[in-house]
Amino acid sequence: MYSLREQALAKAGTAGIATFVMRRHEYLVAVKAGEGILTLHTLHRADGIRDPKKEIDSLPGGAKASEKELKMAEQLVETLSMQWDPAAFRDTFQEKAQGRRWPAAARAFRASRGHASTAPAGP
Repeated sequence: MYSLREQALAKAGTAGIATFVMRRHEYLVAVKAGEGILTLHTLHRADGIRDPKKEIDSLPGGAKASEKELKMAEQLVETLSMQWDPAAFRDTFQEKAQGRRWPAAARAFRASRGHASTAPAGP
């Protein structure tokens, strides 16, 4: 079934729309075929999309850049461009969070709720 779906989506050059539940939250996703696998891309529902012009009082106007400014900006983009390598990016927030010790009060609270503490013991 998996392979059949992947092949059909790849041949049609289209994506499917689906929902799935993860961590007690339902996600709306696009199911796309690529390189022999199916991938999920999370989407926003209509109630999650807002008009920035209605949300922010004063957005920057369409100021016209000079040719010199535009050329310099393009050079900056070119200079900072790189080949995309997902392995080069890490979840530094989780790394920092896992390295911290939980305060004793937090451990006591979790223990009172019947949760095994997976956090490192600390002062």
